[in-house]
Amino acid sequence: MSTDRLTIERVRGVFPPIAVGLLLIAWAGEGVWGAAPVASSKPVEAAAPDSPEVLRTLIRQLDSEQYAVRQRAADRLRELARRPETASALAHEVQRVLHAADTSFEMRRALESLSAHLPQAAEALPPAVTAEEIDRLVRQLEHDDFGRRAAARRRLEWLAGHPELVCPILLSVKARLDTEGLPVDARRWIEPVYRQTRRAWLTSDSKRWVLPPLSEAQIARWIDDLVRPVDEGQGARTELGPQRAMRELSDAMARDEYTERIRQALEARLAQPGLEGPAASRLGQLLDL
Repeated sequence: MSTDRLTIERVRGVFPPIAVGLLLIAWAGEGVWGAAPVASSKPVEAAAPDSPEVLRTLIRQLDSEQYAVRQRAADRLRELARRPETASALAHEVQRVLHAADTSFEMRRALESLSAHLPQAAEALPPAVTAEEIDRLVRQLEHDDFGRRAAARRRLEWLAGHPELVCPILLSVKARLDTEGLPVDARRWIEPVYRQTRRAWLTSDSKRWVLPPLSEAQIARWIDDLVRPVDEGQGARTELGPQRAMRELSDAMARDEYTERIRQALEARLAQPGLEGPAASRLGQLLDL
C-alpha cells in the first residue's frame, strides 16, 4: 500500500467522515497529493514568452481592477519590450489592440506609452470591414465615454490608411457631418477624422476610388448653397449649408472628371452681379484650389 493511501486509512480510523473530507480538500489545495495549486492572477507562461497567448494575457491584465495585477503586467511587458527576441511579436500585439474599437482609455494610454519603446510593427491588413461597421465607428465618435470616442477615432484613421476603405469612410463621415442637429461636441470629434481621411484619400491612387457620380443638378445646388446669405437669426443652422457646399465642391474638384466643369460653373456664378462679399469670397476660395 502506498504511503498516501496508508495515511488516508489512518485518518479515517480516527476522524469522522466529514472531518476526513475537509482534511483531504485542504491537503489537495496545498499540493500534498501532487495536485496543481490554486490558480493565481499571474500570467501562465508555459508557452513561449512571445506567444500570442502570453502577450494577450499580459495586455488584458492592464485592464484589471486590481492595481497589483496591472503593475505586474506592465513590468513584465516592459521587460519583454527590452528583449530583441520578443519585442517584434509584442509590437504586433500592441498595435492590434490599439487599433481595436473597444480598447479602454486606460489600456490605450498604457500601450501607447509602451509602443514608444517597441520597433515599428509591420502594417497588417484589416479584416473584412463592412459599411455597417464603418457607420458604427462613426457613431461611436459621439459616445458618452471619452475612451470609446478615442478608440473609434484611432481605428477609423487606421482603416482610412488602406486604399480599399478610404472612400467608404469618407462618405460615412461626410454623411454624419451633414446631419441637421448634430451636436457641436460630436462635430468637434468627427471633423478631424474627416480631415485625416480626406488627406489619405487625396494621396491614394485615384484609379481605386469608388464614389457615386455627381449630377449637374447637385453641383448647381451646392453652388447655390455656397452663395446663399447666412441668416444671423438662425445662427449655426444656416451656416451648415455653405459649410457642406464648400466641403462637397472641394472634394468634387479633386476628381479629375469634374474639375473643369465645376470651375466653369463657379466662374459663371462669380461673374453674375449682386453677389455679396462673403459669397464671392467663398467662390474665390474654391477657384484658388
